[in-house]
Amino acid sequence: MVQESGYSGTDSRGILSFSGPYQLQGKKTALVTANIVLAFVERFDILQAPTKVSKRFCWFKTIVTDEDVQSLADDGVDNCILYICTEDRAKEVLELSTSAFLLVVSRSGEVPDWATQNRNRIALIASNDRLIYISALMQNLFTSMLVWEGALDRIVSAHGTLTELLEEGARALGCFMAVTDAGFNNIAHTSSVEPPTNAFAHLIETGCYTPDMIAHIERDVLPNYRNSRTPIFDARRHDGEPDLIHFPIYFSGEYFFHLTMACRPDLDSRAACDLLAVFADRFSALCATFWEDIIMVKSPWHRVLTNLIDGVPMNDSYLSTQLSLTAIPQSHQLCLLCFDLSADDTPTIRSHITEAAAALNGGACYPFAYNGRLLVLCYAMSEIGMSFSLKEFAHDIENHIPLTGKLRIGISKTFTNIEYIQTAFNQALLAINFSDCIDAECILLGKKREHYCYSFDSILPYYLIVASTHDNELVSESINPGILEVLAEEDRASGTEIIRLLWTYLCLERNATAASKQLHMHRNTVLYHIEKIERRFSIELDDLIMRTCLLTEFRVYFLTDGFAHGIDYERYAVIRRHQERPLL
Repeated sequence: MVQESGYSGTDSRGILSFSGPYQLQGKKTALVTANIVLAFVERFDILQAPTKVSKRFCWFKTIVTDEDVQSLADDGVDNCILYICTEDRAKEVLELSTSAFLLVVSRSGEVPDWATQNRNRIALIASNDRLIYISALMQNLFTSMLVWEGALDRIVSAHGTLTELLEEGARALGCFMAVTDAGFNNIAHTSSVEPPTNAFAHLIETGCYTPDMIAHIERDVLPNYRNSRTPIFDARRHDGEPDLIHFPIYFSGEYFFHLTMACRPDLDSRAACDLLAVFADRFSALCATFWEDIIMVKSPWHRVLTNLIDGVPMNDSYLSTQLSLTAIPQSHQLCLLCFDLSADDTPTIRSHITEAAAALNGGACYPFAYNGRLLVLCYAMSEIGMSFSLKEFAHDIENHIPLTGKLRIGISKTFTNIEYIQTAFNQALLAINFSDCIDAECILLGKKREHYCYSFDSILPYYLIVASTHDNELVSESINPGILEVLAEEDRASGTEIIRLLWTYLCLERNATAASKQLHMHRNTVLYHIEKIERRFSIELDDLIMRTCLLTEFRVYFLTDGFAHGIDYERYAVIRRHQERPLL
């Protein structure tokens, strides 16, 4: 334990400010983002800053000598460390790792070519101060963050109040903050900082925001909600008003709480958003307690699943103790379902979906909320074969869940280790994100989508195309749907459906008879057009690699805007109408 008495975090130009006794207990690392670092070094002449960077650091390290550089070469570069050095060492450190981030101190005050080429990996400042002074300033920043996060964690662990948490935030950030419910009624606010606008003064005096503020939040803020980890920056609407940062809280897709912070004029907006994100993690934890009371979630192990998804470090003893309350340790196969609940669904519908989810997989599942989505962890005891399938899940969901026309459900790959749940969540989320492409496949094939489920396996080809680790330019040159664009253009001009014929023929494994039945045309007509395509574009569909490439090019085409222009959606509109189901 390190005790700080009368600690002062930064001067008046700093981004954090502390006074009074603080203790650092247990916590060893801070969460400092690149934006926070850049705001902290604004006291210097910033020669070059990244245009966009999302790096987060747990600590810093100063590189002074050749021995320091050699030590990095021997031990490896840690991407969670902010490296501080002069420009004569920076190039060597950059060459050791492609993802290291550096705070570079320039003595010359110039921007060299290598710095321009690595713009998003360095922050270049001009200073004649010794590195030990720069290092002391960084230690001041990281220690300030440690102190602040530790204070916030103690309030949460002690089940403190929202008012206590807000006062701690105001004590460090010097900003006014307020928490309201879904009806914009005042729940808590900071009393140590004066309300900077009439809207906040009205909130304190009457217990509710002004009609203008409510309309602004509903019209301009909430539609920009992305996820519960990303604060929403709201630039000042009127001269003299401060910038605002909003943090809405959704549980199981329902809007419950709203945190608003009014920024100090000297606080960098990007750093302010990152600082509020750190604060909001603790804010969400306290709000979750209220939410759990509302929906009567009494599972003591519920948080361990969300912690695993968030990558929160947990020791083996704690993890095994929590999971021993479930059937997970005895299960041999696991699968995660992600319900992307629509914001248009009423609270009643969302409540029914949550309750009905407990019956999925014969009751062998754990439904829980995470970042505004409903997740269902299914488990199976059998080791024989695959216990989960897309078809079975679809049938199960249709029998138990009140379906809506906009509901989409992502399904992960089967896994055996619960610590793999973070990857499973990403897989299920990707399945939802790429679901439009699967719908496009069905539409072009002339079939209606039979269910609302999308497996990661089905969207994997699309993900490989978009998230390729290869040279993007090389990939775009190698996988180019040029043939399909030509056929689509000709279909538009002549009213034919050759592109649909080719897709159907490939999907039916080159079975011309089956394709002719699907397309309602003679088998010889199908073969005639296929042979014509082969001759025209010098391709041989007998070749598996050629077919695979062409199918991949189809998927590239489905991902592009060209598909929307190349296919007559009105012709297949009846298919989409069949997909919509009334609320049950």
